[in-house]
Amino acid sequence: MKANIAGGPSIIFNRYAKRNETKFRDGKLCKKIIGYDANALSLWALGNEMPCGRLTTIEAYDGIIDDIKSDKIFGFLECDIRTPDHLKNYFSEMTPIFKNVLINCTDDSVIGKHMFDYNQSRGSNRAKPARKLIGSYFGEKILIYAPLLKWYLSHGMEITKTYSFIKARSHKTFAPFMEAVSSARREGDADKSKAMIAEMMKLVGNSAFGRSGMDMSKHKEVKYESDQKAIESKIEHFTFHGLEELNDACEITMKKRRLKNKNPIHLSIAIYQLAKLRMLQILL
Repeated sequence: MKANIAGGPSIIFNRYAKRNETKFRDGKLCKKIIGYDANALSLWALGNEMPCGRLTTIEAYDGIIDDIKSDKIFGFLECDIRTPDHLKNYFSEMTPIFKNVLINCTDDSVIGKHMFDYNQSRGSNRAKPARKLIGSYFGEKILIYAPLLKWYLSHGMEITKTYSFIKARSHKTFAPFMEAVSSARREGDADKSKAMIAEMMKLVGNSAFGRSGMDMSKHKEVKYESDQKAIESKIEHFTFHGLEELNDACEITMKKRRLKNKNPIHLSIAIYQLAKLRMLQILL
């Protein structure tokens, strides 16, 4: 499930435009340039249908797609999905599938000639192959939340193979929380004496989502030592991660011996996918 956390994309639809000069859509002249920001999108998603209860995994069966469409079951479907060729132009403005893949920056057929040339011009600072969030026309063995999956199917996308299904109960658990945060922020805009409360509630709203997707496996312990024997003992320990010298002492980073992964990462997957669903609904 953790591998299916695909963050929020930052999309540039047009890299450059100039009023009364740039042409688009069959030679029409650009008269206005507008930028949009989706305000509190994650909070909105959190207030919608969330996967609740004890999650159980079942094997995919014949007719599972119809059951999802008719709301007989709710949760996440692990499947292969593709965009038919005749719909690729329709989705060209915003490709429907978002996934994390390894991008090879040394191959111009992968990143395009423009970005390849730019990367090569950076010399010793060239970017190395790394996992990136990309938009795509297909996904293989990816986990898709039921509301987003229903939108995909209603817009002509095809599921070519199903693997498993994670069952959950559908409930708007955090709707009152969403309303409380939104109301406080609106009051802060209307009454400047409540601006500090509004900012605090904004942080509370963001942290509610951010905490659910936090990767606990990356957490470390930081210790400070000045005694040489204590420093050597920490370096030789199997949890040692790194060291930085600070005048007469050392800042030592240690891996945690025990990790308690108790974060509800299924919520972050649902929130990310509902946010993408909302953007697809607006744009397409």
